[in-house]
Amino acid sequence: MGVLALTNNMITFTFFQSKITLSFALFQKCFSESAAKTLDSLGKVLYNGCDSFEKV
Repeated sequence: MGVLALTNNMITFTFFQSKITLSFALFQKCFSESAAKTLDSLGKVLYNGCDSFEKV
């Protein structure tokens, strides 16, 4: 267990950390986009629902 092995582990860890961060950022972007779409359609349903409810 020398300095080289330790440096190697640090590089590997940093590489994995950046990959995880990148995939998490992509997931967050996809999630927020789909959440926005869901909220938008839910808002339309609620709005239309209230609108038709008032007509009754």
